[in-house]
Amino acid sequence: MEGQIQVNRIRILFGAEQPFGSDKTNPMEFRIVEEAISQLKQTGGTVHEVLCQDPSQPENLEKKLGMELPASVRAFYSRYEYLQVGPYEFIWARNLPDLVERLRHQFEIPESYLPVLSDGMGGYYYVGCSEETASHPENFGKVVHRPTGTANTVEIRCGEFFEFVLSRITIANDES
Repeated sequence: MEGQIQVNRIRILFGAEQPFGSDKTNPMEFRIVEEAISQLKQTGGTVHEVLCQDPSQPENLEKKLGMELPASVRAFYSRYEYLQVGPYEFIWARNLPDLVERLRHQFEIPESYLPVLSDGMGGYYYVGCSEETASHPENFGKVVHRPTGTANTVEIRCGEFFEFVLSRITIANDES
């Protein structure tokens, strides 16, 4: 809950007028993420960014993974190949296809789950996506946590991917 409160504080600081969580990416949402990363850098926090060099990266990921990504995830991976904020390392775009394949077989994750961040204990945070030919599931765009060793345990962690990214940046900023 603390991360959510702090995410709201970031929204207020940067003047977001649009709510998070729509399927259409609001440029203001992404600007807020970039401003929060800038703040983290200014406070001496750890930030490693590898910017995306291929503008078709999100579409290529969708084809390789056989899923439709929410707009916020497409926007994230059109900007970043890799992002680390504090101790939180978002999954490298180039590693996603192999990781998804491995996790689907090893832990039987749903076909529509995209791992975006390891929890550091063998589990992952996933974004609900949509299988290529299916309609959007109820958790489309939401971030869920599936701890390792739990067959069917899934906890909804955040209403939307950018909100989740902001929560990690906020925590990293508070720890720096």
